[in-house]
Amino acid sequence: MISYPDLSKVMCIDPATQKAVRPVLKKRTFTLAPEDAASMRIIKHLQRFEHKSPEWRAWYGMLSHVESNNQYVKSEAGTDLGNPKSRRPRTYAYQALTAGLAFAASNMRRIVSFLKTQHDEATDTTPKQRTRRRTDEHGVPLSH
Repeated sequence: MISYPDLSKVMCIDPATQKAVRPVLKKRTFTLAPEDAASMRIIKHLQRFEHKSPEWRAWYGMLSHVESNNQYVKSEAGTDLGNPKSRRPRTYAYQALTAGLAFAASNMRRIVSFLKTQHDEATDTTPKQRTRRRTDEHGVPLSH
């Protein structure tokens, strides 16, 4: 959906009569879409990778990771970047600095969590139980 700017103070020239005219808009928005199925097929193939191709899936998967990270940073449990009340100043520089620090803190929190998990697994002294054998030595399923 595209919105028109305010044209109340704009003067245009009619190319047929060479006279000044004021534009009159009957609608405030319009939708831009292809006219027919052939146009849609052309638009579909204008993107870098064909839709649903293996290359497209690889790049779309990367996008999914980016969006997941953005959601993690915006969550209330973490840096709470999604809450406008937690970042009151409105300047561009402050917003950029806040976002950068929030992502840095988020990355550090993930690194610490990963290292803690690795340490806990390495120092775990609880006895491990072997999973129940489901087949005999010849690969035949055991009866219950």
